[in-house]
Amino acid sequence: MRRIIEKDSINAWREAIATVKSDAKNADFWKKINKWVSMPRRQRAIVNLSKLDKMAKEGEFVVVPGKVLSFGNVSHKFKIAAVEYSESAQEKLKEHGVEIVHVDKMLKTENPRIIV
Repeated sequence: MRRIIEKDSINAWREAIATVKSDAKNADFWKKINKWVSMPRRQRAIVNLSKLDKMAKEGEFVVVPGKVLSFGNVSHKFKIAAVEYSESAQEKLKEHGVEIVHVDKMLKTENPRIIV
């Protein structure tokens, strides 16, 4: 069951990234994201909330091309898009007012930042 959910999420990311035109000003950024998302799951980024809290700034948009785990806490609000979230990480993010963004809306933001 888990594999099916993950494959659906990965396919949604790939389809969304494919819509970015090669002449877009941040096309290279999305190529990097596509590279990370296309990796096998064991090689993809795994980021804890404590790392997100240190690296993400207030109001910033962050992209995690992997899984977000719940170790640590978040002390400020930002927007995040990730391939997967652990259940407890998702609860903590919502609890602290962090906006979880879907893949479709992710492409419309300007100046996102990769955290791996």
